[in-house]
Amino acid sequence: MTYLAIALSFALGLVIGVRLNSAAFDGQDWTLMRWDNTMLGYRPIKLGSTLTKTDRIIMSLEVNTSAFPKDGVKYTNEE
Repeated sequence: MTYLAIALSFALGLVIGVRLNSAAFDGQDWTLMRWDNTMLGYRPIKLGSTLTKTDRIIMSLEVNTSAFPKDGVKYTNEE
């Protein structure tokens, strides 16, 4: 009986975690961007565009900087 309760708890936690994770990911305003050789940078992809295997594509997410301090935030790999 104990093993059944543990297995059910694990399964329920897994299902809830997957749902919350996908909701957080899908709730963001993601933008697909493609590399543009004419300007040497990524540009947003318009709806209806055709994507090929040779395209360099990234997903981007705009960061709200209104809460940043006046002097800015230093970007490092330290935790």
